[in-house]
Amino acid sequence: MRDLISQLKRILPANKFRPPYIDPSSLVFRESLIQEILNGKWAKKRYILIDAQAGQGKTTLAVQLQSRSDSPCFWYQAGCEDRDPIFFISSLYLFFCESFPGYSVSDLEERIRLGAVALDEAPEFGPLLMAAVSAFLPAGCILVFDDLHCLDQAPLSCSLLTRLVCTPVDNVRFVLISRHKVPILSEKLLQDRTTLQLTGHDLALNRREVFDLSSKISAVPLLRNEVAEIHGITEGWAMGVRFLLKYRTSSSGSSKGLPAGETSSSLIGFFVRDLLESFPWQTRKTLLLLAQLEEVPLELAEFLGSDATVAVREILEEMAEKNLFVQFLVDREETGFALGTFRFHQLFRETLRSIALQELEKREIRRFGKAAAAWFLSKDKPLLSLQYFLMAEEYERAQELAREAGIRFLSQGLHITVHQLLGRIPPVVLKEYPWLSLVYGIAMMEIEPACAYPYLKSAGERFGHSEDSFGELYALAQQITYHLAVDARYGEGSRLLPRTDQLFQRLAADLDPFACMQISFALGLGYCFFDCDLAAARRHTTLSMRLATEHGSLKYQASGRMLSGFIHLFAGDGLGCIHEIETSLDLLSSPLVSQFFKLYLFLFQINFVALSGDFLNYEGVKGFFHRFFNNHLIVNSVAGPFLLLWDIDQAVSEGRFDEAWRLVEKSLKTEPAAISDHFLSQYLQYGAYLAAARGEREKALGWSEQSAHHRKIAGGRYYIALNEMFLGAIFSLLKEPEQADHHFASALMDFRGMDNPWMVAAVLCHRAYHRLQAASKDGLADLREALAIMRRHRYRNFYGWDPRIMEALLKAAAAARIEDEYGRWLAWNRLHRIIQADGTILPLLFIRALGPLEITFGNGAGIDASDLSEIQRRFLAIILISVGQQVNQESLQEQLWPECSAERGRKRFDTVLFRMRRIFNERLPSQNYIQLQSGILSLRNCRLDTVEFVENAQKGLRHYQKGKYWQACHAFNMAHSLWRGTFMASTRLEGSAEVHRNELLNLYIDICCKWAEICSHVGFPIDAETIAWNALKEDPTSEPLVRVLYNCYVAQGAPVKAAQLLKRYEAALQKEEYLVEEIDEILENFWKSP
Repeated sequence: MRDLISQLKRILPANKFRPPYIDPSSLVFRESLIQEILNGKWAKKRYILIDAQAGQGKTTLAVQLQSRSDSPCFWYQAGCEDRDPIFFISSLYLFFCESFPGYSVSDLEERIRLGAVALDEAPEFGPLLMAAVSAFLPAGCILVFDDLHCLDQAPLSCSLLTRLVCTPVDNVRFVLISRHKVPILSEKLLQDRTTLQLTGHDLALNRREVFDLSSKISAVPLLRNEVAEIHGITEGWAMGVRFLLKYRTSSSGSSKGLPAGETSSSLIGFFVRDLLESFPWQTRKTLLLLAQLEEVPLELAEFLGSDATVAVREILEEMAEKNLFVQFLVDREETGFALGTFRFHQLFRETLRSIALQELEKREIRRFGKAAAAWFLSKDKPLLSLQYFLMAEEYERAQELAREAGIRFLSQGLHITVHQLLGRIPPVVLKEYPWLSLVYGIAMMEIEPACAYPYLKSAGERFGHSEDSFGELYALAQQITYHLAVDARYGEGSRLLPRTDQLFQRLAADLDPFACMQISFALGLGYCFFDCDLAAARRHTTLSMRLATEHGSLKYQASGRMLSGFIHLFAGDGLGCIHEIETSLDLLSSPLVSQFFKLYLFLFQINFVALSGDFLNYEGVKGFFHRFFNNHLIVNSVAGPFLLLWDIDQAVSEGRFDEAWRLVEKSLKTEPAAISDHFLSQYLQYGAYLAAARGEREKALGWSEQSAHHRKIAGGRYYIALNEMFLGAIFSLLKEPEQADHHFASALMDFRGMDNPWMVAAVLCHRAYHRLQAASKDGLADLREALAIMRRHRYRNFYGWDPRIMEALLKAAAAARIEDEYGRWLAWNRLHRIIQADGTILPLLFIRALGPLEITFGNGAGIDASDLSEIQRRFLAIILISVGQQVNQESLQEQLWPECSAERGRKRFDTVLFRMRRIFNERLPSQNYIQLQSGILSLRNCRLDTVEFVENAQKGLRHYQKGKYWQACHAFNMAHSLWRGTFMASTRLEGSAEVHRNELLNLYIDICCKWAEICSHVGFPIDAETIAWNALKEDPTSEPLVRVLYNCYVAQGAPVKAAQLLKRYEAALQKEEYLVEEIDEILENFWKSP
């Protein structure tokens, strides 16, 4: 298989998951330190941080700790390869699998195999890895992570390790070894009281240990003053002591010639040079060359030394036997001899490399690297082969390898590894090799996207000149993605589409399926966003989606759903948008889809809801978005410009003009270099529109000119037309009719050409307002066409739908009898107004009876429960629960005053009604809202929260039954927003009113149960908990709510919370005076029922 896990098994260092072999007879046992850690004052320390210089005995201490501990120890050897967080998480997963038989995190393994883990989300899998291993950990076991300084300059890998080791798991201790403090990890753990930090001072040998090492192990007898001298020179540095003892042996006991007062690095340099002097030149040269490798497989050592006068294997075996900074790691035994890998001590290897630069010619090192690369390639280890071809500056061979395997490395998520390897090549040289430049540019798209384009462009040009059609196709597809996602230069991207599509049609049959789905997706993006050529966009998106489905690529299924949604949006097809959102919900909850693709699925939802004018659910989806991604910095940097733009539009559409102005000012305070022309143009067009409405003519003119300038740079057919529409509206407000007409005509022609009825209606509405202001009869024609389009498609909003303009247009439509029914519906739902036949507009009366009674008028005045007597509130309650909010006068009298005669009841009725009208008249004329005709008392021109609650709740339940969960959640959210408590909470109700109160409560409990179930299912457990707990406040004994919460806690692996919930449920039943037998039966049934 070509997946990353299979490749790791071939290329990981031989000692990756095992401790180094250290001959105990050759070392001083650190008895006091080991005893304190295992049984003494540090026995309860969970984290043991060992930070000390090379050669200080850090690894040795950990090996000795392992040998003395009664609990098993598991070893992870960190390396430079782990700086790539995708490599690191894959290697960690393999480590746990090999260390603990039966260990598995199937979702993560599948994502690793598919290359579906994004760089920035890798740290989030740390707790998942650790939690899954908890069931396999023996009591008191030790996990050792050695050489963590290799994670320098790798914040994502450091974060991954930090989150892994900080996961609360019992029965485990961590030994974390590094030459210095590890970024992120050390800062976190040093704040923990269960952390023990050991430094070079703690590990330094004392004089007794120096004596033991010299006399008992090295067989170098020393006098007391000599022990003190060596201890003084080395300051207890273990490797320095060993070097010095060896030097004294070879120098007849003398310490003369040593570099006095030097650092440890100077000492080791001195000792290594002294060691090399004892070898013949060919042996010395061979060691210097072998030090260029991270590890030396035995077969490779023999291969490299096959034409030399020195036997490489014998040299390395002898050094390993003498513990001269070389270890031999056995892989397997074959026919009487071992096969394995030689590994130099890090400090020894680094010193040899430094010496090699001084003593060997560069061409010798390059020739050696080339031979090593060829050997690794013959063993099907292309990543290691690429590393050594690059070390040898064999760029042609490296390019051949990049052509064959480079895209595969990237598909496995190894962007940082590729970036590190190729980033060592000078940029001028790199651009001469198009496949290297292409692969590097693609890697840069994940790491430093703003810097990727020169490499992608250079690769594309060179491929074109050399007629490498496949390379050119890859490069062009990546440039399209760059112009969409990075610099938002839609015009430049558009110019690439014809050539890319031409190459794709010619080469598609010879592409592998994953390349085909990637390139067709890029073309779909380009045709949709650059050219708004929706037919071409659909063709490519359909192909990409079909291949993604056939080959199980959830990554491209998610991206395809997002793109299909935008195609529907640009076509003005709201139902198509909703279908794509509903279909993509499972992808949002799938652990196999990376956060990056979930991000764009969410952004499409937010965009659609914003354009639809569903203001409440716009805020709701944004809230879900932020909670889902936990306000991740990278997510906010990507989504921030979109959300700010849509926030401005929502504020305009709701008439919150001061807030919209503040948001525009905020957007324009951003550093120009940090914002694209695409977004800047849109911020400026809203700012210019608002400035024109405020009468700030000069600012409006200046910003509109800048907006057009930036749009010309950015391009994009749809967005150019949108800019033209706004410019028309701006010049209309500025009383520049000719310019307004010009821009409106341009926008209308473009949107008609795109076959986008949504935006055609938008332009027509803006132009209708412009023309009606000038008393042009053409304004009514525009208005008639616009409202007819909106009625057919049930549109209620579009970009820049200013409620002041909407109100003026709807008044004109009513007066001209244009789309009467739809106009009234739009005024009611968007403006909360009533339009009468003559065009007069009345504000709606909003009666909120869920919770304490509250009545508000369009002018802001209001009535609350304290303004009405008990009998007046009961009087109103009976009207509210009646069908159509109208009730027979006699029926109302009988319900309120059953003991009274008809005449007396009528008098009481008249008195209550008179007093209520008087209270209403203090705010607005009551005759528009409370009417008594022919003995029928009714409420008119009123919004009732009870009615809207029931309508939205039932609508949500219908969607729920059909499996349309996204629409169900939005309807539930609408209903939930109206709930402030039970019906007429502060009023004593009787009869049918009391029954109605209970029916509403049961309906509320029902929708909360269904809503919480959906939230839990699609990956929002926190929201599910919040919804259910809030509903439990209304009815603590609701078994369905308790069950939903219980299932939610079980799914999260939170048994303590689940148990606490059941105890609370039992207490609630006891408080309601259930019998013990009843409670036992309820709890027993709780376990039995599903």
